[in-house]
Order: sequence, then structure tokens, then C-alpha cells
Amino acid sequence: MRVRNANVFLALAAVSLFVSGCMSGSTRHLRLAPYSPNTHRSGAWLASLRPSEPEPAVDHSVEVPPVGVEVAVEPGAVAELVTEPEVIVVETRRLIKNGDRLNIALLGIPDAQKIEDTVDGDGEISLPHIESVRIGGLTTSEAESRIEKAYIDGEIYPSINVIVVSLDDEFFIQGEIRRPGRFALTGGMTLMKAIATASGYTEFAKKTKVQINRGQGQEPLFFNMKRIEAGKDKDPLIERGDSIKVHRRWWW
Repeated sequence: MRVRNANVFLALAAVSLFVSGCMSGSTRHLRLAPYSPNTHRSGAWLASLRPSEPEPAVDHSVEVPPVGVEVAVEPGAVAELVTEPEVIVVETRRLIKNGDRLNIALLGIPDAQKIEDTVDGDGEISLPHIESVRIGGLTTSEAESRIEKAYIDGEIYPSINVIVVSLDDEFFIQGEIRRPGRFALTGGMTLMKAIATASGYTEFAKKTKVQINRGQGQEPLFFNMKRIEAGKDKDPLIERGDSIKVHRRWWW
């Protein structure tokens, strides 16, 4: 009985050793190789697993160097000259014309005097000790220089200062206005500015009918100041010699 049990034990042990050997041999080829990332793989599936990186921002702004500053340029590069746009200033100058009334002051001489005269049809004006000087088409400063030259070249005075002032560079305003009278005409003077220069309307002013008389033989111009103040109509420019009249309203 003991021998049989021993044989059975030995048989079971042999079977166990055989099975374990077979299992170890049969599963050796099923072992997974160590993990090694494949960096050469690509495709939509792999791209979906990678976090998307934002594209670097591109600065499209160009730094413009100030005018007059030298810019260093590498050899072979093309340098572009950057300049500011040229600002053209147009200076409007008032020229003396026939019929202008002028106030001429002769200064720096023993018999200094002031003369008020009108430019004749030939653009000339008569002055003491000289027959006439043509100043039509000149500015007041050019007329001053020409008159001074006429006196010096004629050996009447070795030195003289002349001041020419146009008496027509003004406008007049009357009617229902707080300070009626004569005012100097400055550049860009409009009807609204002219009324403000005369301290504005009285309480009886008819703002819908403001009249401008301009030159002899011309029809008077009428303006509705309420529409001009509201920006509905253009504010007209005042010309030299204009006479403005603010009419009175007859209702309260």
C-alpha cells in the first residue's frame, strides 16, 4: 500500500513538472517587448492625441523711424526712405485794387503826416512831393516798400518809414444787435462770428431774416440764422465792406 502511494505521488510530481515546463515554454513567445515610443508614427489618430500648440503671433506693425533719423541697413538690404506727408500751407494775401481806401502814414521824416486817399483806376495813389506811385495788385507790405523806395530814389528823404492800412478791411453791422458799428475783418469771419463780435442779438431781433448788403448794385442777401445755428444751412463768409442788418420782429 505504501509503495502504491509512493508511485502515485511520483507520478503526480512528474506530471506537474511536465505541465509547468510546457507552460513556461509555450508562453515565452507571448511576453510583451519593453515599451519603446514610436516617434515616426503619424496620422489623424496620433495627431488627436497630441495637444495643439498655438501658432506664434506675427507682428505686422512696422516701426517708422522719425524723419531726419539715420537708419542702419545691412549690406545687400534695400533701404526704404520714410518721409512724412508734406503739408502745404496756402497763404491768402489781400491785394490792393482800384477803388480801395488806404490810410498811409509817412514816419521818420520832419514833416511826418498821415494821408487818407483812394487808389485810382490806374492802380496809383498820389503822395506829397512825388507825382504818383503804382501800388495796385500789391500787398500792403509791398506797397510800403515801393513808396519808401520812391522817396529815397527821388532823393526826397534819405530814410523814411511807411505804413499802409486798408480802410476797407472791415465790416458794418446794424439793427437789432447789442453793439452795432464798424468792426475789423479778420480771416475766416462768418456771419455767426460777426454777430457774436457785435455782442449778439437784442431781444427784438428777427433771427429768420438777417440781411447782408454787398457792393453797389448787388441784390441784398438774406439768411435764416436759426437754420444756420442748427447746422441746416451754411454759415456764409463775410467779405470786406459788407454791411449786415438784423431786422426787428413785430411779434412777441
